[in-house]
Amino acid sequence: MDGQRRYRHCYAKLSLAAVLGLSWTAGAETSQAAPDDEVEVTINAENNHSNSSEESSQVSTSEVDPADADITKDEAVKKLRTVLPALEEAEVQQVELRRDSGTLSGSGELEWDVRWEYSEGSSSYGFSGIVNAVTGDVIRASILGPMNEDTKAYYPPDISEEEAAAKAEEVIKTAVPSVDIEQLKREGNTTTPLESLFGDVGYTMNYVPYIDGVPASEQAIQVGINGAGEVTSFSNTTSPSAEYPESEPEVTKKEAISTFQDNVNIRLAYYTSPAGAKEEVFLGWGPAPSHNPMYIDAGADEFLNRQGEAYEQTDRSYAELDAASTYEPLETGEDGSISESQAVRVVQEQMDKLQDREPEQASLRQQPDSDTSAWQLIWQMQQGTGGSIQAEVDAATGQILTINQFSARPSQTDSEDGEEISSEALKEEAVSILSALYPDASEEFKLAVSSGLPDSTEQNTNRFTFQRFAGEIPVQNDQITITLNSSGELVEYRRNLTSNLEEKIEGLTDDIGEEAAAEQYSDSINASLSYQSFPVGTNAGSDETETKLVYQKQLSSQSVVNPVVNAQTGNWQSPVPAAAGIPEENAPPAKDIQGHESADALQTLVQYNVLNPDAEGNILPDETLTYGDWLRMAASAVSPRFDRTSYYANEKQDVKEISPDSPYYAVVSFADEREWLDSSRDTVDPDSTLTHEPFVQSMVRILGYDQFATHMTDETPPFNDADAITDTGSINTALQLNLISSSQDTFGPETEVTRAQAAEHMINMADLQSSIDQDIDNRRTH
Repeated sequence: MDGQRRYRHCYAKLSLAAVLGLSWTAGAETSQAAPDDEVEVTINAENNHSNSSEESSQVSTSEVDPADADITKDEAVKKLRTVLPALEEAEVQQVELRRDSGTLSGSGELEWDVRWEYSEGSSSYGFSGIVNAVTGDVIRASILGPMNEDTKAYYPPDISEEEAAAKAEEVIKTAVPSVDIEQLKREGNTTTPLESLFGDVGYTMNYVPYIDGVPASEQAIQVGINGAGEVTSFSNTTSPSAEYPESEPEVTKKEAISTFQDNVNIRLAYYTSPAGAKEEVFLGWGPAPSHNPMYIDAGADEFLNRQGEAYEQTDRSYAELDAASTYEPLETGEDGSISESQAVRVVQEQMDKLQDREPEQASLRQQPDSDTSAWQLIWQMQQGTGGSIQAEVDAATGQILTINQFSARPSQTDSEDGEEISSEALKEEAVSILSALYPDASEEFKLAVSSGLPDSTEQNTNRFTFQRFAGEIPVQNDQITITLNSSGELVEYRRNLTSNLEEKIEGLTDDIGEEAAAEQYSDSINASLSYQSFPVGTNAGSDETETKLVYQKQLSSQSVVNPVVNAQTGNWQSPVPAAAGIPEENAPPAKDIQGHESADALQTLVQYNVLNPDAEGNILPDETLTYGDWLRMAASAVSPRFDRTSYYANEKQDVKEISPDSPYYAVVSFADEREWLDSSRDTVDPDSTLTHEPFVQSMVRILGYDQFATHMTDETPPFNDADAITDTGSINTALQLNLISSSQDTFGPETEVTRAQAAEHMINMADLQSSIDQDIDNRRTH
């Protein structure tokens, strides 16, 4: 790629200062810092790990026979560069011929793993691409780091969805010759996941193979294309070698739906759902974990579990804890915290192997999304292998939050000296540990009867799950798990609990009842016919996988994730965070914007998760905004998940006199870090009504032109009420940027701003991205 093409977007950037003949520019050029060094690990046919630090296109063929490969190393490299032309700028560092581990195509066939490196200045970036060495199909490829900057595109995309689809299909024909393009159907969202209105835009084209008209679940080809029309990523999980049963089902869709409806089994529970930096709890009717089959064998008319075997109802009952509490609170210092030595001792008391051993690392850190701190302790157990024990201890209470063991093989769960004890003794030991670590554990927790079975993820261990209850109602998300090895030694302790639960559930009542909730579930059930690989999560084509024709249960009327019926409102509600940041290209329009003069702008903001309809599907376009509402819109345009990250909560200090417990804390912190707030003021009032002049001032600051605006005060704005304007520089700058228009005689600095008006202006801001000095989504550089 030549220099002109490489930096064509940089040349397109427009410096308003230059246009107006001023020497001052809005911001300095940014520089890309080198990422943390990463050691790439490869897996050969024997599943052994090897370091790939060899230089300069070295070929590794350990444990496989190169004669079995129909595609050469050079052909694999050429194929990847054909699919992603930007790879012409990257250097091949290593090429390894290996046996597929089953994580991608799942076929166990040979594949070429090509390691690339791209350098820019003193920084270098490593990434890989994989090609099937037998079929020549590209399995995975992408470009990373500054290579994506070369063709960065902003809203609106340079190419349409239809043009992107046409390009994706041409790429698939080249990249996956073993797949018939006529058998693929484009499905799902087409805009890029985690895309924001202020930032890169593009498309992720998702194609699913259809076998005799039936979709093959968990198989797909994804092509990432940025807004400039350049291919940036490719992923292929299709399995041409997979075998499929007959596509004609013995069970009709109507019969499958009826079977699912006859087996609705729900229970009342408290659900904790993150709401920004806070947690909210609601009472709801959700699927009972004891009986919630998702698949019906379309040939045998029976429920299937995730292993593809006949579904059996499991015992998910809970047993009372009969152990007396042995928890002893620790005395805190004058600062309200326990000392490091106290934190170390409380962990040592639970793990004999740590007796008389001090941790190699100990630090007191703020807990994410919390006002509390915790001691973080690390013991290095196996020097040179990375083996360690890590623990967190609440600094205010002395309660252990987590204990985890990490080590290389053999498993840290092995016990050289201990003798195996009975399952009943293991259960008693787990209950004893909980009683010692959590105050009055028997009053809040019950033991899941199905606990104590061998843990499938770690040999020689047994995991016990303790479910939290509030009265007789389970708190769905709240559990403590204790993992013991076969001799009863503690391997892992984890707790996931809702803070201040009693306060959050106060006043929550079941106003609809089980019968109405069950009917609502039943009426919403649908079923889709597909080929499903079992065990679920594996890919078709591998020796361990069986593909069956199944009906999968769906809730047809809902778009929320894992829907639960709110026991107070009767509305569907998700117990997991909303999928903000995953734009819906075909998201249904909000009910109250159809026919509105700003409908297009409002719908675009819905698509990009800047605005989200309420429970009734409304946006309230003509509602007057507060300053806090506007900041939330702007922050969501930069990062739709801005309030679900904890970076702003590390110090938990007041920001502009907004305290950490304020619902505006996240957005004010986000805005303050980007210098969106008036630096001359020590406070901010998020609840104040947003009026026209402060609104324009805010847009200018968000774009990074507030300093420039100080040079724009000589001319009087062309409005008949210009004498009422206090910040002429910002208004003149907004006019030059075409953020606002002078076609209206009156500016109206005190006019209240509605959501629809803010949406129109936000689209104007998005349209400016390709011509301003620096990206809106970046923190300022000086």
